[in-house]
Amino acid sequence: MLNQVPGHLGCKLTTSFELVHGIKLDATTWFELFSIGYFHHEVEGSARKSKLEVQILVGIVIGH
Repeated sequence: MLNQVPGHLGCKLTTSFELVHGIKLDATTWFELFSIGYFHHEVEGSARKSKLEVQILVGIVIGH
């Protein structure tokens, strides 16, 4: 949440997140830390998975 606190840089009002990443925050992409997430994954090792194989991995979301 601290990355969202606006501050002045010269005459511009901005956040630390915007300064570091060059984009504005998008609240629609927020998620709870350490929640379960599903990730699209087409490659396993060096081989590409076929359309008939499951291409989803389950994992714990740590950060954006």
